[in-house]
Amino acid sequence: IVHRELEGLEKDYIFGQLKREIAATFQSAANWFDRAFTWGTKNGVESETKTGNVTTTTSASTTTSTHTNFGQGMGYIIRNNTNEGYTGPILKTETKSEVTVTTKVEVKTPVATGSVSTTVNQDGTTTVTSNAKIKRNGFDVGVNVSRDSKGNDKAGASISTNLTPNTTVKAGATGTVNTNTGTGNVQLTIGIEQKVENKKITSSAFIKIGQ
Repeated sequence: IVHRELEGLEKDYIFGQLKREIAATFQSAANWFDRAFTWGTKNGVESETKTGNVTTTTSASTTTSTHTNFGQGMGYIIRNNTNEGYTGPILKTETKSEVTVTTKVEVKTPVATGSVSTTVNQDGTTTVTSNAKIKRNGFDVGVNVSRDSKGNDKAGASISTNLTPNTTVKAGATGTVNTNTGTGNVQLTIGIEQKVENKKITSSAFIKIGQ
C-alpha cells in the first residue's frame, strides 16, 4: 500500500513523492527569504554643471548589498540528506558599480521646488523622475515618482536637514513595483551628503524588503 503502479509497468514509492514535495516547499521558502531581505551601503560622487534652470549631473556610485544564503544551504541538505560537510556562506555579498548621467529641469518658488529629470546609466536604462520639495522649519520634505525602461515604477518620500552649510543628513522610503514581473519592494535609506566645490559626496545605508 506504500506503492502505486503507473500504467501497470512500474511502481512509484508514495512517500518518495511526499518527500520531494516537502523538499520543494522548504527550498522555495529558503529562496524567498534570500530574495525578500537585503541590506547594505551605497557610496557615490556627483559632479554637476548648471546652465540656467538646467542641471547636468554625472554620478559614479558603488553599492554593496548583502542577503542571506539559505537557498544554497537548503539545496545541499536536500541533495545529501544532511548538512554535514556544507561549507557555503550564511550571507552572500555583492558589489555593483554604476555610472549615470542626469539632465534635470528645475523650477523654484519661495516655498517649493519642482523638477523633472532624465537619467541614463551605463547599461542604457533610462529613468524619468518628477520631484517636488518644500522647506519647513529647517527641513526639506520631498516626494518623487519615477518610471524606468525596465518597467519599474517608484514612489518615494524623503526628509533632509543641514548639519552644516555643506553637510546634509537625509532619510527616505521608496516603494517599487515592476509592471513586467509583478514583483515589488520597499527600501528605507539614511545617509549623509557633503558638498565639496562642485561635487557631492554621498554615503548611505539601506534595508530593502521584497524582490
